[in-house]
Amino acid sequence: MSPMYWIILFMYFNCIVMMLMFVIYFNYTNIPKFNKNEILKFKNNWMW
Repeated sequence: MSPMYWIILFMYFNCIVMMLMFVIYFNYTNIPKFNKNEILKFKNNWMW
């Protein structure tokens, strides 16, 4: 298999993990509606 395939797979997996963490984060903090500042803070903490 080509290296490109593994890179794409890894990026896709990374995306799923990020989405899961995002959902868990918002469920855990019990934010009823999406607050822009919270989202920005979250992105700064988790995105690289």
